[in-house]
Amino acid sequence: MNYSRALACCAALLLCSAQVVAAPLDCGFKQHEKAYPTSRESRSNVAFQSFQLNTPMSVKPGGIVLRRETTDERRYLTVAQAVKFKPDWFLSPRYSLKPGTNYPVQRVTTPRGDMLALVKPSKSGNEYLFFDEQGNYCDRALTVNRNMGVMVIMKGVYAANPPDVQVDYLWEKTGEDIGEVIVLDQMDAASFTLSRRRTQGATVGDPMTQNFNKFARSFEFAGYGFAIDNVAADAVTLRVVSAPGE
Repeated sequence: MNYSRALACCAALLLCSAQVVAAPLDCGFKQHEKAYPTSRESRSNVAFQSFQLNTPMSVKPGGIVLRRETTDERRYLTVAQAVKFKPDWFLSPRYSLKPGTNYPVQRVTTPRGDMLALVKPSKSGNEYLFFDEQGNYCDRALTVNRNMGVMVIMKGVYAANPPDVQVDYLWEKTGEDIGEVIVLDQMDAASFTLSRRRTQGATVGDPMTQNFNKFARSFEFAGYGFAIDNVAADAVTLRVVSAPGE
């Protein structure tokens, strides 16, 4: 048994969300069909938050109600070895992928369902090479015509060389964590004021401020849902009952 190769595979699995030996798919594209909708394949993860849902917290004026930081990530495709995708028609373009390079992918809605695509700009539009979530590739590539917005399928059936190409997907951060802080600014006999500040690195954005009735049972602010459990002369007891993405 090749132990060094086994260890390398295990290490790679810790980094990748998918790792497979790719195989060709008949994706059923239609010539001159309207271009499929595309979107950037990204996600936002909660890196830190100071609260737990439905847990009471007593806050005085000037105190922090909650703090949260999120990380934006983008999805990439990589290959374990150099691979070329060649058509059986000599005039159609060939595509080459290099090991150690992260290729950004887009999510594309197709008749097969959502797929991932490598996009290469060309003179007439954008050329697409499609993969499914398991890393298998479509045996047809296509161009979306820049002026007409329709798909032109490349002539010829594509095959990978070498045929047992290993495809990996991974996520990488696109920048600094984005944070937000909600502060109890002030209280009076009838109301209290909250402000939300967004942060990125050392930069703090302008606050968003809103007043609330002290005697309400619940309220929403900055995408969060709150319940008011108790109100004292110098403090308010709140619970976060809902948060963005939860």
